[in-house]
Amino acid sequence: MKQRKIYWRRKGKTIIAEGKRKNKTIFLFTLPDIEKVAKSSIFDEEKKTKILKKIQTIDYKDKKV
Repeated sequence: MKQRKIYWRRKGKTIIAEGKRKNKTIFLFTLPDIEKVAKSSIFDEEKKTKILKKIQTIDYKDKKV
C-alpha cells in the first residue's frame, strides 16, 4: 500500500498534522493538550470521520528511484 504525504509539525506549543494535496498543504488536526486527553477521549466520532475523509484526499508519496 502506498503511503500518503502526511507530516507532523510544531506550531507554538501544539503539534499539528498536515498533508499535501496537489502540492498545497492542508490542515488535518491538532493534537489536544494532555489535560484535555486525560479527561475525555481524544476525538469524537464526527471528528474522526472528518479527519479520515481529509486523509483519503491526500496525495501519495513519490517513490525514490
